[in-house]
Amino acid sequence: MNTISLYLNCLTKLYKLPSYSPALIEEFLKIVDSDGIIELTKWRKENIAQSIGINVYTINNALQVYKSKKIVSWEAVSVFSLNKDLFGTVFNNLYDEGFPELEIIFSRIISCNSSVDKVVFRKVGAA
Repeated sequence: MNTISLYLNCLTKLYKLPSYSPALIEEFLKIVDSDGIIELTKWRKENIAQSIGINVYTINNALQVYKSKKIVSWEAVSVFSLNKDLFGTVFNNLYDEGFPELEIIFSRIISCNSSVDKVVFRKVGAA
């Protein structure tokens, strides 16, 4: 299991997401652009649904859950952005051609009845 899969499994448990979430978010990471934007056209949703064995309605429901948990945010029709605190801010080809070996530092800062989740991604061996 690579570090991305492990991280996505942890996010699923931490945020109490549906069981298909690691596979779905992994598909989102494959199509995210350099600004952290995901364009989910009908065609893309159909392909993602087929590749992970769910239907398009399940993806739509998952997006509602992800928005409520602030994992993604809605930008425009069929356009979403990833939470930069959870997935980082630099996406320039990070997830292209598979997933690199990453060092992931996850921290939760809790103070005065609120919490903030922060994640730092760094390619293993990179300076």
